[in-house]
Amino acid sequence: MGAEGALSRLTAAAHNGQLDMVCTELGVRVLTVFGSAARGQTSPRDLDVAVLYQPRGVHDDLRTLERLSELAGTDRVDLLILDRASPTARRNAVVPAVPLFESEPGAFASFQMAAIGEYLETGWLRDLDLELLRG
Repeated sequence: MGAEGALSRLTAAAHNGQLDMVCTELGVRVLTVFGSAARGQTSPRDLDVAVLYQPRGVHDDLRTLERLSELAGTDRVDLLILDRASPTARRNAVVPAVPLFESEPGAFASFQMAAIGEYLETGWLRDLDLELLRG
């Protein structure tokens, strides 16, 4: 199944409550789809999914990937763990994005604002890295 069909299946799972049950079981706080499938680009190769875990608990990334792949009906799911991602990756995972799960109302918006703020605040570090690479 292609990424477009996988996104449709994951969206349907969000609407019928299956995704809520899986995310709660896995300790997910926020789940978004981002990348080419979320932007509606033609023929995306994979489905980019980002998760932010609940602050407490032990989280099994492989189990998360397995359960999301089952719901999406494809093994072409790329999983980004927002808890450990760089500011650029965090920002790219939430702008633009299709939020499909949040453990409580406003969780996605709160994380989105924090990710954008962190990205803007660390811009000077990325600029410095580029300057140092140029020599």
